[in-house]
Amino acid sequence: MGIAAALAAAIATPLLWRASRPDDRIVAQSYASATGQQRRFALPDGSDMALDAASGVAIAFSDTARDLALTRGAARFEVRHDAARPFAVSTPDGQMVALGTNFSVDRGVGRSELRVFRGRVRLTVPGQPPVVVTAGHWAEAGSDRILLHRFDPASYEGWQDHWLSGDRIRLGDAVARLGRYSPHPVQLTDHALADLRFDGRFRLDTPVQSLTLIAALFDLSVEDDGRSIRLTRRHPTGPKRP
Repeated sequence: MGIAAALAAAIATPLLWRASRPDDRIVAQSYASATGQQRRFALPDGSDMALDAASGVAIAFSDTARDLALTRGAARFEVRHDAARPFAVSTPDGQMVALGTNFSVDRGVGRSELRVFRGRVRLTVPGQPPVVVTAGHWAEAGSDRILLHRFDPASYEGWQDHWLSGDRIRLGDAVARLGRYSPHPVQLTDHALADLRFDGRFRLDTPVQSLTLIAALFDLSVEDDGRSIRLTRRHPTGPKRP
């Protein structure tokens, strides 16, 4: 599926083929959402999936496994229990296997975020021992380590509520998430700024306004030339840390 076609609308294209085992059929489908538009889908196994804006998931379900790849963006899953078929979501940073649960995965640049709203998820990152993340916790999964944090699932408002919210949000992640709702690409002119962190709550569906508020925390300027939106340093000495 081409990127342009994937962004044009939500897509669910089923394919069937025979796996290595003669009696095992695989159902493969690709799902996508457009910029600024969230989508919901019922998966072939009875699970529910919500996609954030500008996001994509590819699945391959068989009689023995349910494998999903988050190709871009973010997704949240309400998983239907099936002990005989593990429900596994993969990103370049690791694999998340549901142990009967409701959870979300957000694919960032160089790391992914797992947030568990109910149940448990086993997180596996290459070169590190697996970690079981339980309800009320979220994990940052990167090549260097896994970081665990707490949150309140009952009060948390995330992208499904059109909010960018939390503690110690990475500036690079904030730019990527707001970019899913912007008609123009959003970028940091200095990649060293990506690891700066801040706390707060900002609307995703007003990306320029939210970017302006976030930029003010670090003494950055927001430049919109009609083709792209760039966050740049105002002063050569660097940004103010909150």
